Amino acid sequence: MIFQYIIKPKNKIPFNFRKLNFIYLFSFHLFTLLSFHICFGQKIIVKNENQQWVQYYSQIKLSNKNSLLIDGGVRWKEHFSKRSQYILRAGYSHSIAPNAKMTLGFALSGVYNTFGLSSLEYRPYQDLEYKFKLKSFDFNNRLRFEERFIQPVSSFKNTFNIRFRYQLVISYPLINLSKTNPDCIFLFKMGNEIFMNSVKQHGRTFFDQNRYTVSPTVQFSKKFQISLTWNIQLSSTPTKNMFKYSNIYWLQIRHVFE
Repeated sequence: MIFQYIIKPKNKIPFNFRKLNFIYLFSFHLFTLLSFHICFGQKIIVKNENQQWVQYYSQIKLSNKNSLLIDGGVRWKEHFSKRSQYILRAGYSHSIAPNAKMTLGFALSGVYNTFGLSSLEYRPYQDLEYKFKLKSFDFNNRLRFEERFIQPVSSFKNTFNIRFRYQLVISYPLINLSKTNPDCIFLFKMGNEIFMNSVKQHGRTFFDQNRYTVSPTVQFSKKFQISLTWNIQLSSTPTKNMFKYSNIYWLQIRHVFE
């Protein structure tokens, strides 16, 4: 029955289904806050750090249903003093419904340590994305599967793991910034993304990381927007009972080409 509303979004969603969505959203964010509290309440070691990310996302529309997605980003830590990571990603997206799409893609990532580039990651991925709207709130759900092939630069001991990611982003328009352009608005976005590993490796648990984001966003048009995101990230490490807590400031630029 729910699938019917995904394929035919013009149908009026029953009140019970709307109520179910609100309960689900509240429970999801409550679970995230509790997981932070429980984790820090245990006898564990928490390593604090700060990071700075810059990322550019582009969408090239090939037709009404098909798009090419390309993004790239660079990451630093300790106030831009140390390189942390770079990532390049490309995917082919197909709309299976007006509010749902699937994406197949590939990502290349490099991770740095004190001595330079330490590992490369080759990452095929698959996405399923579903959007819906409740009054003035926009909800974006994304489920992603990643096949991670990690190759250390200094050795041939490659590793493989499958990672599952679920992301929820809620967007709300706050202020109209232009009297002549109704698409020029200031948005407030709040998101949460959970990363889970399929197997335990190198001392890490099934839990990989959790990102809780707050994103003030200026949308200049439906084709261009800039976000300055505060990302609170909790991630596991190879050391047992040690987690990394990161305050991340993340500049995101999104551009649509038709």
